[in-house]
Parts: sequence; structure tokens; C-alpha cells
Amino acid sequence: MAKIESPAFTLSEVSETRKKYLLRWRLERKLDLELREAQAEQEQSLVAERGLTRYGSSFRPFDTDVREGDIRLLRQADVPDFSRFLYIAVLYVRDNFTSVVAPFSSYSVPACKDEWLTGLASEPLKVLQLWNAQPVATKDIAQSWRTHTLDEGLLSQARMLYRHAVDGSWPQGQLREQVGLAILNPADERLAYQHEELVLFTGLRKRLSRVSERADSLAKQTVQFTPGGALAFPDTGHVYEKPDRLAADSGDVFAEVIVLCGEGEPVTAKARREADATHKTVRWHLDGCAVPLLPGLPACLYAFGRKKPLNTAGQTVGDGSVVAFKAESEMAFSRLLADAGLWIVIQSE
Repeated sequence: MAKIESPAFTLSEVSETRKKYLLRWRLERKLDLELREAQAEQEQSLVAERGLTRYGSSFRPFDTDVREGDIRLLRQADVPDFSRFLYIAVLYVRDNFTSVVAPFSSYSVPACKDEWLTGLASEPLKVLQLWNAQPVATKDIAQSWRTHTLDEGLLSQARMLYRHAVDGSWPQGQLREQVGLAILNPADERLAYQHEELVLFTGLRKRLSRVSERADSLAKQTVQFTPGGALAFPDTGHVYEKPDRLAADSGDVFAEVIVLCGEGEPVTAKARREADATHKTVRWHLDGCAVPLLPGLPACLYAFGRKKPLNTAGQTVGDGSVVAFKAESEMAFSRLLADAGLWIVIQSE
């Protein structure tokens, strides 16, 4: 029987450029750790002298309209390391209350396989951590500041590298020369660095689960209609009468809105439906809402005269002043186009 020869397995040649990335990263890492130690000693002395003021009290308003391609600076309350200004890139804005974001490294060169040298000139935006990309609540990202934007080409490359990071594959061509070297040794110091970076998202990860819980709770809430068309919550005893409104000559379709404000009193408003519904999605514009809303808040649409009042569930989008409901089928989409007896309930903070 003839012996079958298996082809030799060879590793791809590593370019000198990518080898230099790692050498440069290790030098920056060493300096960074030394500076942290010196800074910690200095702050202890300042605190002891009661002379340390870290932050001022004034800041510009948040950019609440979260868009794909945004580069954003997270607020300090969302970052456990007070010395870190954490910038993130928004890769995707989803219709399930979440956005997929990737943070930027504090170093100027990629440390590992799934870190990308972006080519952006700004120092804090040179390297994007695709291995650290993860979903966070869109409402939390809305409470941050837009500082820059990835153009269409850079966003497409970032998404491609994110897919490579997820499935463990390598990019080819020029993109391969813009990422770092793989971590092969369990004692590699880059693993400690990755652990530090993951910890920065601890608070945001915890809050993400609470958003899903609120959405499930809202959709399961018992709601009833009175014979006169008022919306009632049997569990709390609240009943909301439909206010008298003048007929609209334009033919606009309106819905009554109730915003549940946590421990506070609910707020009422109205919403106007967009004339054009695309991709099985119906959008409602809020009008007269006394509380500012964020995008990514759960919402439910109820319709009078049905055996099951709940029509569908959705979320606030844009800057929070629009509610979008997306149907999964043509039949469900036709239900979204009802034009009377409609109520929208939004779960705020």
C-alpha cells in the first residue's frame, strides 16, 4: 500500500512591519506601567493634602442621536478607571436596544491579531480593539459625546475585521499589515493588558441585562381597554382616558403616548405616524413629551378592539424622539397600519 504524503504545514511569514508593532507596543506598555505607578504615588500625596480636584462640573450636552460610524467619548461615570478617556466606535445600531461598539486602545500600535491600525491622525484613535467589540445598551451610548466619525470606507473595514475577530480568521492583503501578531504563549504580557481592557466595560455589561429585563417586563404587563377606549393597567390601578382631539385635515394618524418613568409619575403625550412605512417598519414622532427620552428604550403598541391589546413591541430611535416598530411578517405589518384606538407605552429610566 502506497504511503500517502501529507502536505507540509507552514505558517504565514510575518512581516517586519508587524514585528515592529509588537516591539513598539511592549516599549509603550513598559512606560505606561511605570507612569501609572508614579501617578498613583503623586495622587496619594495630593489627596492627603486635600488639594486634588479631578473634574469640573460643566460639560456640553450629550449627542443622543446614536449613528453607525460614530466615534464617541464615554462619560467618566461609565469608565471604572478615572484616568482613562475611553473612546469607542459604533459598528452597528440594532433594533434590540443594543449597539455593537469597539473601544480604541490607549497605545499607538496594535498589540495583537484583532487590533487594527486605523490610519486616523488623532492620537487616541490610532488603534481599534476589534477583539473587545461587544453589545452595550444604546441608551447608555446616547449618554456620551460624538467626537469624530468613521467614513464609509473605514466603517466597512472595521466591520470586516470584527467578523474576522468573531470567527478567528485572518484578513488578507493590506488589512493584514494593519493588525498585530497573535498571542500564542499563555504567559504573554498582552493577556494581562486584555484583561484590563475588558474590565473597563464591566458597568456597561451589567446595565445591558437590565434593559432586556425591562423590555420583557413591559411586554408582559397586563393592559386592558375599557369599553370607552381608555387604557387601563389593572396591576397598578392606573386608567388613562383618551383625550378629545380635533380632527386633522391632513389625515395624519395619531396615537396616545404614556411614558412610564420608574418611580415617578407617568407622563402623557401624543405621537404622529410617518406617512411612509418602509422595510416593514412603522415610525412614530413624539409630540409634547415633557421628559427627554433616549434611544434604545423599550416601547409597546396597543390597539383598541382586539382580543389581545398588544400589537407589537419596539423601541425609541434617533435621538429618542421617535418610536419604531418593526414587523416580522406581512400579516404583522398590516396590523401595524391600524389608524384608530392606538396607544404607545414607553419604559423610561
